[in-house]
Amino acid sequence: GYQAGKIDRDPGIVAFGYNSLHQTTGEDNTAIGHVASMFNTTGGQNTAVGSSALYFNYTGSDNTALGMKSLASNNSGSGNTACGKDAMHYNTTGGNNTVAGKNALYSNVAGNYNVAVGYNALYANNGTTSTNVAVGSFALEGNTTGEFNTAVGHVALNQNLIGDNNTGVGHS
Repeated sequence: GYQAGKIDRDPGIVAFGYNSLHQTTGEDNTAIGHVASMFNTTGGQNTAVGSSALYFNYTGSDNTALGMKSLASNNSGSGNTACGKDAMHYNTTGGNNTVAGKNALYSNVAGNYNVAVGYNALYANNGTTSTNVAVGSFALEGNTTGEFNTAVGHVALNQNLIGDNNTGVGHS
C-alpha cells in the first residue's frame, strides 16, 4: 500500500495497506491493513492485522492485534494479545493481557495480566486494574477497579464494579 513501511530498512518487516508501519524503525514487525501500526517507531516483534490495529503503538513490543482497532491506542504496552474488533481499544501502557472477543477489555488503560474472553468481557476495566479473568459474554463487564476476580459464564459478575477477590461461575 501507499507508503507502507516508508522509513524502515529492516528486511524483517512486512507491511501491506495504506501507511501501515509508516514510521517504524523497529525490527520484525508485521502490519496488514489500512494504517495498521502506523505510528510504531521502535517497537519490535509486533503483529497488527486489521484497519487501525496497533495504530498508536510507538515503543510497545511483542504485541499481537487481530481485528479492526484492536490495541488501537497502545503506546508502550508490551506482551499483549488482542483478537476481535476494538479488543483492548484504549490500552496505552498495560502489558501481558490476553483478550479474545469484540470490545473485550475495551477501556483498559494500564492494567496488566488480565484475561478476557467473550463479547464485552471486562469492558469497563480501567486505570491500572490488573489480574482479572473473565470468560463469557459480558463477564465482569462493569468492573472498573476490582482486582483478582474470576468470572466464568454469560453475564457472570457483570455488575461487580470495585470488588476484589471474587469468583462467579454461571449465568449472572
